Amino acid sequence: MATLYDEGDHYSLTKIDIRVLLALLGGPLNGYEVARQCERDHDWGNRPVNIGSVQHSIKSMLALMLIKELPGRTDGPGKPSRTFKITTVGRQVLGWEVETMKHQLELIEERSESAKKRP
Repeated sequence: MATLYDEGDHYSLTKIDIRVLLALLGGPLNGYEVARQCERDHDWGNRPVNIGSVQHSIKSMLALMLIKELPGRTDGPGKPSRTFKITTVGRQVLGWEVETMKHQLELIEERSESAKKRP
């Protein structure tokens, strides 16, 4: 679940939050489409994404304004569909997460090299 730290405007995202934001980078999607895109992006193959986890992530990120709901889309006659889009804040937060991941990767590489040099 996406959470807001008290010390400032820094969000902490779960893996599913990150995957949902990544799915929405490609454009607006409904919840089912988000789940399917998460599966394609992460090659989970036969293990489908838990739609409940996706719905929970969407709900919490709506509350934090990382994503927004678009009005008026339908998936056919009489079938309203809630469609979501990443916001500017969502893009910024995702960017922070990417920078954090890059830093963590650098530390892993650095420490792995250091460990190889030890007897």
